[in-house]
Amino acid sequence: MLGIGLFVISTSCVLADTRSDQNAKRFRFQRDKETCASGHLTQSYENCMREAKASFAERDGRGAPPTADELRSNSLQRCNVFGQSDRLNCIARVEGQGSSSGSVDSGGIYRELIVSEPLQPASQ
Repeated sequence: MLGIGLFVISTSCVLADTRSDQNAKRFRFQRDKETCASGHLTQSYENCMREAKASFAERDGRGAPPTADELRSNSLQRCNVFGQSDRLNCIARVEGQGSSSGSVDSGGIYRELIVSEPLQPASQ
């Protein structure tokens, strides 16, 4: 009898944890959607929502983790918001040129590329 009681208690704890995890996932997805709608991002609303949905699906266990090619493609797409010269510098940073510091866990990765440009003579 004691064994059955312990089984019931442990099963209810697992179900409570599962519900708690599902609620946390839904809350995070709702927060991601609100962030996308805020307009304070450098990426388009569509890209933001695509990432939010992919993140929710991955946390939900329904989606496979992205491949290295998908991650690289996503990173390069983020460079499309810039003009030509800035886009090329962005691509260079994505491809590993320059230096980087930080981590995703600490809030983000800071990538820096120092580019020297010749000074243009002033027009008179």
